Parts: sequence; C-alpha cells; structure tokens
Amino acid sequence: MNGKVSVQLQFLGSFRDLAGKKHDIVEVDADVTKALLEIEQMLGFHCSNRISETEGIFINGRHVCFFIEQNKPLKDGDTITFLHLVGGG
Repeated sequence: MNGKVSVQLQFLGSFRDLAGKKHDIVEVDADVTKALLEIEQMLGFHCSNRISETEGIFINGRHVCFFIEQNKPLKDGDTITFLHLVGGG
C-alpha cells in the first residue's frame, strides 16, 4: 500500500473547460492508476481513458505512461498536467 499524497492538478486547453478551473491541489493514492480513478470521481469526467497520442496526462513533465510502465508512485508535491497535444502539418 502506497498511501495518500498531495498533488497539484493543472488543466490546460479544453481540460480547463471540463474541470471548470485552472488548477487544484488534491490528496490521492500514490499509485498512479488509482489516483487517476480518484481524480475522475472528484472532477466528474473520465481522464484514465484520455491517455493517448492526442490527449496527454503528464506528471512533472513526463507522460503518465512512463510512471505506469515503471510502476513509479506519485510523491507529495508532484504536478499532474492534463492537456490536448496538438499536431498537424
């Protein structure tokens, strides 16, 4: 069991509209997958299914997949950023 940690949530672009705010500080499970589910419940929108090439969830600037694949827990003070990745030519 990893316990709870305090993290900052940062919402950019359309995620700001979904969340209704720019940022928040919340207490969530240190396990990233569990934390995303808790954030979904807090905000009322799905974020765990938004881990893709066009929509990103980043922890301290690294894509969330890195933390999940490496089984790295969240720590107090981490920043989770939600944003849409833009591409095109």
